[in-house]
Amino acid sequence: LHYPLRRQRQMCIRDRNETDSKYWLSFRIGMSILLEYNVKPIEYYNLVKVKEDKVESITIKNNSLYGYFNKEGRVCKIYQPASSKYKFHKVKQYLQGYDQLKFDKPYLVICSSLKDALCLKGIGYNIEVLAPDSENTMIKAYVIEHLKKKYKKVITLFDNDEAGLKAVEKYTNTYKINGFVPTICKDISDAMKLHGFDKVHAMLKPCLLYTSPSPRD
Repeated sequence: LHYPLRRQRQMCIRDRNETDSKYWLSFRIGMSILLEYNVKPIEYYNLVKVKEDKVESITIKNNSLYGYFNKEGRVCKIYQPASSKYKFHKVKQYLQGYDQLKFDKPYLVICSSLKDALCLKGIGYNIEVLAPDSENTMIKAYVIEHLKKKYKKVITLFDNDEAGLKAVEKYTNTYKINGFVPTICKDISDAMKLHGFDKVHAMLKPCLLYTSPSPRD
């Protein structure tokens, strides 16, 4: 007999509080950006997997817990910034930021994380942003080709570590999309928190302006 795998998800969205605001504003990410990109504070997330006679339960609960939701209101990723070991729990496949694309800006920046993407939005550049599930997850070729036709320039901005540098190189070699990494910190959001707007803007501006445009077929 075949017993299908069944999943039951339970989650409680909580009200935003001062701690939430302080956390996100340290990266220059305000309430309007969080609302636009469907980032919501949650009290707990519980996933129960049932297969044959086996039951597995995963419960994530702490005071600093956020859900990344798609436009249908389904949670796609759980983010717990206070956890040093398990910051993310992937619930389902999701190209972060794609639901919010309006294709009305000249540039698209593909970032290493949604938080970095939202930090760029908070700076106020004339861009749109995307973030795959991770730097090791390549955006599909047909999606990239569609995006190239919609923007004057598409570039990548990944973390300044081994994975990020490899990802920049891979997008360049695979899709002819150039990119760069931060020079004053591992990632953009941490750079903003540690060094502030002026230093981050001074670092980013020449990279965003002078990175060679991606070829458009």
